[in-house]
Amino acid sequence: MKLRLIALDLDGTLLTDEKELTRENAAALSEAAERGALIVPATGRFFSGMPAAIRDLPFIRYGININGGKVSDEKCGKTLYSAYIPYDTCEKIYDYLETLPVLFDCYQYDCGWIDRRFYDQLEDYVRRAPVRGVITSTRRITEDFRALMHERHDSAQKIQILCRECDEPLRQELLSTLPVRFAPLNVSTSLYCNIEINAPLATKGRGLRALCEALSIPLEETAAFGDGLNDFDLLETAGIGVAMENAHPRIKDSADEIAGNNNENGVAMKIAEWIRRGIL
Repeated sequence: MKLRLIALDLDGTLLTDEKELTRENAAALSEAAERGALIVPATGRFFSGMPAAIRDLPFIRYGININGGKVSDEKCGKTLYSAYIPYDTCEKIYDYLETLPVLFDCYQYDCGWIDRRFYDQLEDYVRRAPVRGVITSTRRITEDFRALMHERHDSAQKIQILCRECDEPLRQELLSTLPVRFAPLNVSTSLYCNIEINAPLATKGRGLRALCEALSIPLEETAAFGDGLNDFDLLETAGIGVAMENAHPRIKDSADEIAGNNNENGVAMKIAEWIRRGIL
């Protein structure tokens, strides 16, 4: 059996904590592609919100983005799969979040939208500069994004919530209660300070399945790397699910294999191992 597709989470997996793609990881992806494997980012970000270092790799054609809410063929400009949150449901979520000491924003039309009142407070909620940089570089600031959403009266691709580090008990409580309050929406987390809400059929695993169906690739001939709770079903769906050494304990417990730390070229080392094993 040869691997025909490798799906990779970005933050905490392929990228370092400084949100950088190392030369070693880039070279390993290139070698895997030369050996015939499709390299597919599988991330909570929208495609254009990924680092240029990823987007500009010549072998990156497909994306599993927005936690599986959108699967695309970027070469053809074609959406292969999508699952978004209906407008009326978004309004109910926003109404509830307004009662909490949190920041929130949303993805719509492959772009992040955030109110200036929230944007101006980001440093208080997201203390780690690399993480804050991801948010500031991928958001459009509005005076009232809810009014904009109302005017468009369209679905949202994802809703993100940000909590202060000192409010970690609240974040954990919301991770438990939001899936019940707004069932059957998917609630997950990919950063130390965030919560992500997606449509019921928007998961990275479903995105991988949809892409493989479109390309006629058996799931058994795929592998996936991840570290966060939003990677759980991605690793469960792939033929080989690989958790990073720095992954959430639940992810490591369910994985088929473990790769090294994201800051120590764990992806590159695992790809080199697969080449030695003859599955790449």
